[in-house]
Amino acid sequence: MFDSALVVAEWPVKSTCPTERLLKIQRNFKDLNRSSAALGYYYASQFGAYWPISVRKLAMSALNLGVSVGVSNFPVTTAPDYFEGHEFLEYYGGAGTMPPVGICITTGGLNNRQRLYFSVSKSLFPSDDIIENMGTYATLELQALLDATV
Repeated sequence: MFDSALVVAEWPVKSTCPTERLLKIQRNFKDLNRSSAALGYYYASQFGAYWPISVRKLAMSALNLGVSVGVSNFPVTTAPDYFEGHEFLEYYGGAGTMPPVGICITTGGLNNRQRLYFSVSKSLFPSDDIIENMGTYATLELQALLDATV
C-alpha cells in the first residue's frame, strides 16, 4: 500500500547554521504534528489524488508558494528483501520537480542502507556546482545535526 500526504510548512532556510536550521525544522514538524492542519492537509491531498495531473499541476501553481521543497520519506528495510527468490540490491526513489517545487528530496533504502535522492530544478541555484555537490552538503549537515544532538 502506498499512502501520501501534502503538508505546507515554512522551513527556516535563511539560517546560516546548519544545526540550528535542522533543529528549527524538526521543531516546526513537531508543532505541525500536533496541529489539526496536518489532518486537513492529509484529506485534501487524498482528495487531490483523484484529479488529473494537469489539474494538480494547476492547483499547485495557484498556491504561489515561491520556491519550495518536496520531501518523500520511505522506510528503510532492516534486513535483506527478496522477490521471487531474488534479493533487492538497491532502491531508487525517483521524483521529478514541477512548479512551484524547486527541489524534491526522497529518502529510503534497503538492508539498513539509507539513501538520499535529489531532483533539482536547474533554475533554483546560480551554479551547477551546488547541485552536483548536494549529497555532500546534505551529509555534512546531517553529521553536524547528529553531533549537536548526541
